[in-house]
Amino acid sequence: MGSRSRRLSSSSWALVACACFALPLSAKPTPASVSCGSANRGGLGNAAELALEGHGWVIPSPWKERDLRYGTDELVGLIERAAATVDDKHPGAILGVGDLSRDRGGAITNHQSHQSGRDADLIYYAMTEDGESLEPLDALPYWRREGHATFTREPTKKRISTRWFDRKRNWALVAAMATDSQVTVERIFVSLRIHRWLIAEGEEAGDEDALEAVKAVLR
Repeated sequence: MGSRSRRLSSSSWALVACACFALPLSAKPTPASVSCGSANRGGLGNAAELALEGHGWVIPSPWKERDLRYGTDELVGLIERAAATVDDKHPGAILGVGDLSRDRGGAITNHQSHQSGRDADLIYYAMTEDGESLEPLDALPYWRREGHATFTREPTKKRISTRWFDRKRNWALVAAMATDSQVTVERIFVSLRIHRWLIAEGEEAGDEDALEAVKAVLR
């Protein structure tokens, strides 16, 4: 990840995933996505398309207009399953999805990676002080050490009504991704502050298997 990606990690997830499953022998062959090269220098063929919204997720503006919502079959499926899992456990949660890749991969503006359909930016779940789930904004909140955000940093800087980092839903998301049975997540990039919040929430949740899986991929 370049310096810009590290700076953004206080506002959003950066997810890198790869395939870890095979179709049953009886399955009818279908064109599979093909990821070529690396996340920083690569391409994408037969891309899977993430819908603008679905069970527990939405692609908000301005990411919707950017139309960078293509990835490997594995990455798109992982996002769909993880978002649905969180919504089933904590109804009302809406995961904001940012940039994936172009339909054929390759370099894109504002990113050093996102070229081969294997990484995605996900927006942290947020809530009111009373615990009511909030929908994602059109910009990324900056999470302060107190656990709340009062302004955004990307793609625009502006003041916002106070929203709180939703530890339970964000933990449920990272646990769902790290323990997914069909895809191996290689890395999930977050800031050190958020890393501590997530691990603390995982320890409180008491799921040792999920906690170990998350520790293995959280960066």
